[in-house]
Amino acid sequence: MQGTRGTNSKTLGAWEKGDIVYDNNYVGWVCKNSGSPGTWESYISNTPSSISSSIETERLKTETHVFILAGQSNAVGRCEFDGGEDYPTGVMQYDRNGNIIQAVSPLDHHDEQAGTMGLSVSFAIEYHKIFPNVTLVFVPQAKGGSSYSGGNWNKGDFYYEDLVSRVNTLAAAHPDWKFKGMLWHQGEDDADSQAEADAFQSALDAGMTNFKNDIPVWDDNFKVILGGILPAWVDGHPERVQVQHILEDTPNRLSNFYFASSEAPTELKDKGDGLHYNADSQRRFGKRYLAQYLNAIGFSSKVNDIQENVDAGVMALQNIRPPEENYTAHVHTLEPETTAIAITTTNYQAPLVVYSDGGGWAPASQAFVSRGSSGRGAGTYYRNKPNGNNWFVGMPYENNDKIVFSYNNSAYIDMAIAQMSYARFSVDSSGNMGIYGATTQKPLSADPADPADGETVQWVSDGTGSGDAGDVMMKINVGGTTKVTTLVDYSGL
Repeated sequence: MQGTRGTNSKTLGAWEKGDIVYDNNYVGWVCKNSGSPGTWESYISNTPSSISSSIETERLKTETHVFILAGQSNAVGRCEFDGGEDYPTGVMQYDRNGNIIQAVSPLDHHDEQAGTMGLSVSFAIEYHKIFPNVTLVFVPQAKGGSSYSGGNWNKGDFYYEDLVSRVNTLAAAHPDWKFKGMLWHQGEDDADSQAEADAFQSALDAGMTNFKNDIPVWDDNFKVILGGILPAWVDGHPERVQVQHILEDTPNRLSNFYFASSEAPTELKDKGDGLHYNADSQRRFGKRYLAQYLNAIGFSSKVNDIQENVDAGVMALQNIRPPEENYTAHVHTLEPETTAIAITTTNYQAPLVVYSDGGGWAPASQAFVSRGSSGRGAGTYYRNKPNGNNWFVGMPYENNDKIVFSYNNSAYIDMAIAQMSYARFSVDSSGNMGIYGATTQKPLSADPADPADGETVQWVSDGTGSGDAGDVMMKINVGGTTKVTTLVDYSGL
């Protein structure tokens, strides 16, 4: 890795993933994929004044933001309205008659049902708080029971073409409006059979790519948030598990796509029919969609304002994602009274990625507000305390007083830090792990890699690799020879 000054992303030369180019204000670019010149992504200044001023300037703009809301019934909302807060005054919708009217539950989708509500309610409430001068407009386009396999969302299908036509008509009528993204929830009706599940990924990716090509306002700043399917409906059904995994993996396949979990920080629940989210879950889900959007646009600092009423420490641990590079990631202890902390590195490049609650990995420049050395060698880095929540930084392993998560699955967590974050999880210096509560394993569609000599690895099979669906499997390596055994035979229970 290397850091160098420059005025733009590189167009010449060979560059490695993780290389940084930055100007005198530390506005820069990070190489996302190695090559000549590779692919690059920009990031904002890391000085305190420029971060806060750029966010506040953007936050207080007076303009109109448009979001498409599409998919199937859980995007519409099938739960009864809970009597809580509805859409704030001034939040609008583009109805089926082509009018811009006040948004009320339920929105004017293809098949909304009277007295119901959806995830867009809480999304709108929290969005209005963060962007008080913005007029928020929804384009409701969801249809219960719609799917790719059923001929609804492919290019040329009715609901696909209707969405494209209505969005393009609205954009042409209001060229000054900002089309910010799409909130998408769909997949249940593409998980009715294994054949449908097998075809889902290519259909989803093609459908979204076609949307981007057919909607001119779907530019590189347009964000798409997908949501997870009801966990209880998914569990125990390989085809549903497969569709859930495809949805969750979409951000790794398509640019500017993000995933809102239905499982963390808490598992979302149904309304009693085993398929559709209840009102509490819909309100939580809307906040999770918004958290993903805020992280996507560099507003991670605002995510704390919309967190659900759950333990922030537990939320942080449940949302851990590995860094993109094969090096360890540290978290320093954050005492309650601490307002800022320092991290010192030696003989290594500056940290490149940071994790914040509810989001993913992002360039460290978005989180650090001062730096020492800007290239290889020693340096000290500071970050403002994020309202008591954990954060994770990609940098080399140094001392035992830090919480560490690494890409190669080794983990060292100081007990004091686990207690400080209120997580019911600990690892001592000898590697002994304590979990205070139930553990959940998701089935794997392929066997894990063989363990090292003298080690074991255990997993749950979905029937694709070793074992049948639901079997608990283990690999054991002794003397360099690995054997596979079935610990629990699900069919024999």
